[in-house]
Amino acid sequence: MNERMTAKVPVGTLHVSRFREPIYFLIKPITWRPNPGQEKYAAVTVPVGFVTEFASIPRPFWSLLRPDGDYTYPAIVHDYLYWTQTRSKEVADSIFRFGMQDFGVNPAT
Repeated sequence: MNERMTAKVPVGTLHVSRFREPIYFLIKPITWRPNPGQEKYAAVTVPVGFVTEFASIPRPFWSLLRPDGDYTYPAIVHDYLYWTQTRSKEVADSIFRFGMQDFGVNPAT
């Protein structure tokens, strides 16, 4: 993690392996848990083996926003929620935003 990360610690360090760039898969699960005031949102655990490309950023923009930036962890949780479709798009997007806040990512990003 980096010095910009807030006091909230993610549940599960990000451990990935890759098939071919830019396709990765989790080798350990990760979890997002709601902060106080976000209790209406249930925790999300992304299981071992989930396949991701991290943040879905088109290659021409990688000089500005890399797919593996500070937002990688919340991007994987977001991808998982979209893939499983166990929550609405609005809820998945809110959890992504909360995850970005947890990692201290600038809202403009």
